[in-house]
Amino acid sequence: MRAVKTFLTRHRTGSLLAAYLLISFTLLIVTSSSVKIDLKKAGVTVVSVVQRGGAEIGRFFRRMVNSVGELRRLRENYEALQEQLQEYRVNERQIAEMRKENERLREQLAYSETLMGTYFAAEIIGMDAGDFLTGLVIDKGSVHGVEKNMPVVAYVDGFESLVGKVYQAGPFSSIVLPIFDLNCYVPGRLQNSRYTGLISGRGTRLDNLVMTSIPKSAREAVKVGDLVVTSGLSSIYPPDVFIGRVIAIGAKPWETSLLVDIEPIVDFSRLEYVFVLGLAEE
Repeated sequence: MRAVKTFLTRHRTGSLLAAYLLISFTLLIVTSSSVKIDLKKAGVTVVSVVQRGGAEIGRFFRRMVNSVGELRRLRENYEALQEQLQEYRVNERQIAEMRKENERLREQLAYSETLMGTYFAAEIIGMDAGDFLTGLVIDKGSVHGVEKNMPVVAYVDGFESLVGKVYQAGPFSSIVLPIFDLNCYVPGRLQNSRYTGLISGRGTRLDNLVMTSIPKSAREAVKVGDLVVTSGLSSIYPPDVFIGRVIAIGAKPWETSLLVDIEPIVDFSRLEYVFVLGLAEE
């Protein structure tokens, strides 16, 4: 029974045509006043049934062709909408990045307005790993007024923070010696206790700084979390520029000074913009 139903469903048009023919012949026989059949009328009836069946078949195929065309158009529209959606997502990400970039630039601009004297805003465009140092390459050089030993700072989270100094000034770009380099030494001061010491790097931007030359007698005055700034006891670095925070305090029993670990305020892995400060006039 299920097989018959399936067959009739799949061959609906043909089944209807056969049913029309059977009903037509049955009606001719039942309504006939005699056993004799009018062949002309019967022929007309059969032709009309065949014509109607053919029309139904034609409409069926036209609907099928139209459905295939509509399905193709729907697929094309879907693919076009998918492409537009992807473009919108890309544009949305770009707009979000531009907003963040504008916020950073506004922050840097606001800081630049507080600077006194000569300064040069610069962007970090690369790293220079030499034999003895690891430098940051900036997009300002001697033609812009940058000179060797000029201090370099950055504005980070509300702090004017030390980045390093100009190691070499080319015509259109310069190499900055960062404070994490082994060859960089900065006179520093503990902001709260006012003890001074010498700060140096450990060689990579991921390492902390170390501060030495602090007397052991200062052990009780130095606290974890204390801020460290430049001391001003240098012809290169101006005073009170933030360097970092104390994260550990130690000393060997035979040593006469403390060994203080400092976490730099500047995250060198994310640093993008810096300011080169003009040398102080003598």
